[in-house]
Amino acid sequence: MWLLAIILVIVLSECVAQYFIRKYTEVPLIVYFIMGVLFYTVVAWMLHKSYQQAPMGLANTLWSGFSIIAILTVGALAFGDKIELHEWIGMTIILVGVAITQFPFGS
Repeated sequence: MWLLAIILVIVLSECVAQYFIRKYTEVPLIVYFIMGVLFYTVVAWMLHKSYQQAPMGLANTLWSGFSIIAILTVGALAFGDKIELHEWIGMTIILVGVAITQFPFGS
C-alpha cells in the first residue's frame, strides 16, 4: 500500500517537473527551470524510498508506466498537445503491462 502512495507522489512530482521544464522552453524564466529541478529532486528521493518498499524492477515499472500516462495527459490539458491513436493504444498496452506485473504468478 505504501508503495502505491510513494509511486503516486513520484508521478505527480514528475508531472510538475515536466510542466515547469516545458514552460521554461516557452518562457525562459530561470524560476521555471529551478522549479523543474526541485521537483525532479523530489522524484529522486521518493524513488529511493520506493526501493525500500519493493524491488527496483517493480517500482520502476509502476513509476514508468503511470508517469507516461500522466505526462501525456498533462501535455494535452496544459499545453494542448494532441494524443494520437497510437498513443492511446500505447497507454492501454502500458496499463495492461503494469497490471500483469502485479499478478502473483508462480508464487
